[in-house]
Amino acid sequence: MTEPTQQDESPWASPKEQSVIPAAKSEEPTKHLAGIGGWLIFPAIGLILNTVGLILGIGFLVSEFTSWSQMGLGFLWGIEMADLVISTVFVLWAAILFFNKKRGAPKAYICMMVYFVLSSGMIVYFETSWQQHEMAEESIRMVFRTLVSSAVWIPYFLASKRVKATFVN
Repeated sequence: MTEPTQQDESPWASPKEQSVIPAAKSEEPTKHLAGIGGWLIFPAIGLILNTVGLILGIGFLVSEFTSWSQMGLGFLWGIEMADLVISTVFVLWAAILFFNKKRGAPKAYICMMVYFVLSSGMIVYFETSWQQHEMAEESIRMVFRTLVSSAVWIPYFLASKRVKATFVN
């Protein structure tokens, strides 16, 4: 009869050999989870689309400055422009950490999501204060979209094994 090796899962393996076997097995599942794959594809796409959308939004808002000013909405224009710039900074910060698989990426993504919820609520408040109900209706839809998105992605970034295995640099 031969002696059991580390690859054997026999009951005759020594305690030292038994402790090596589970350690080797536990590394394998996390190895295939490392990398931007699985559900992390969706936040990756979202970061890219948000970056493009925010830059286009800034360009559009800049082109509308004169008409907003003539309607007496210069202050509201300034608030919305500040929000777009801050949102762009958050998205770029989160994207840089995310695509470089940095350890701080999950926190950056969560901070970005929390900012989106708070800022979209703030925009609704200012738009309704300035009697801009049509703009507020679209902003209210944005609040719900960001709330739903945050309700999905914040828990995912907090609990996912893939997130823990991916953002390790």
